[in-house]
Amino acid sequence: MTAVRTVFAFAVSATAAQNPEDVAESVEAGRSDRRGWRLTVYFTLLVAVVAVAAAAATVYVFVQTDRDSRNAAKDNARFAAHAAASVNGVAIQNE
Repeated sequence: MTAVRTVFAFAVSATAAQNPEDVAESVEAGRSDRRGWRLTVYFTLLVAVVAVAAAAATVYVFVQTDRDSRNAAKDNARFAAHAAASVNGVAIQNE
């Protein structure tokens, strides 16, 4: 119990020993003259980039799916036409 009191007393005395002006000076010394962007701006830009990428992917998938379905429909129609022509050709020859 005395160890806890000693550590607590030391922490309080170390904090209280600092002059508020010294703390302000050390904070000012840590800052640069040129202030950068805030972190929220970076996160906003990140979210915007992800949203644009998602929108582009959505459009790409939509267009590619449309092309694929049209090509599949053409292939199916071509196959059906050849199959029907073969059946009709055989039926005509057998008449």
